[in-house]
Amino acid sequence: DGPVRRHLRSTAAHNTVQLDGAELLEAWSSFRSGRRGRAQVRARGGDARIAWLVAAHDGYAWLPGAPRPQRLWAASADALWVIDAVTGGGVHRVESRLHLHPDAPADRFDVVALGDAPLRRESAPLHERFGETRAMARLVCETETLLPWAGGFVLRFGARIGAPLPSLAFDGTSARLRATGVSIAWNVATADVSVQSMG
Repeated sequence: DGPVRRHLRSTAAHNTVQLDGAELLEAWSSFRSGRRGRAQVRARGGDARIAWLVAAHDGYAWLPGAPRPQRLWAASADALWVIDAVTGGGVHRVESRLHLHPDAPADRFDVVALGDAPLRRESAPLHERFGETRAMARLVCETETLLPWAGGFVLRFGARIGAPLPSLAFDGTSARLRATGVSIAWNVATADVSVQSMG
């Protein structure tokens, strides 16, 4: 047990949503745990241009309003879209995180926040090997909001850098992302995803 191990087991050390500062894993000492959620891949698919995956967990079902986070990852050769949706009820503090490896060439991509939460960049420790720690960038979108909520990140590479900002619309059930050259529709309730190329 110690501060490094406690950090590595924390929700903040992972690419996920944290609600109300609560941990996804109730850790007891070094090797025991209490309450924890169950994760599942809800859907996956793609075409020649874009691959996508939807995953969810019930790790926060014990909070008021039984919130349920889900994340859609969609990747192409020139962009990565990360859309978070949290269904359920009540007002909650939502922190969505995405970590960037320190070797990622910062001049070859840009990052844009989706939704109404501002983007914050922090330094976070990366422990790739025992006894070696490097600093990496942790992107955080944080807001206090009434659920349901959607937000996330877009990483744009190469020619997409500096393109017009993408937009995300969410009606509590379905999310629609519009970005340069692509439209992604996600039915959060059914995990159906539709991707259309736009001229």
